Amino acid sequence: MSKFGSVEGCIPEFGPNATWRLIITTTPVKLGLRMVIADLDCSAFRDVLGSCIVDVKP
Repeated sequence: MSKFGSVEGCIPEFGPNATWRLIITTTPVKLGLRMVIADLDCSAFRDVLGSCIVDVKP
């Protein structure tokens, strides 16, 4: 099982109602139901949390 620290980078300025997407590729090592969790914390976004359950199949 691997653990991620933090991902840092520069986000360009964008206006209201703009969409921004960050894609991270990972390889699961265990089968079954798993939870993916995202936690955004910066000066623009404070404590934004999100999660998704995925079913890892062989």
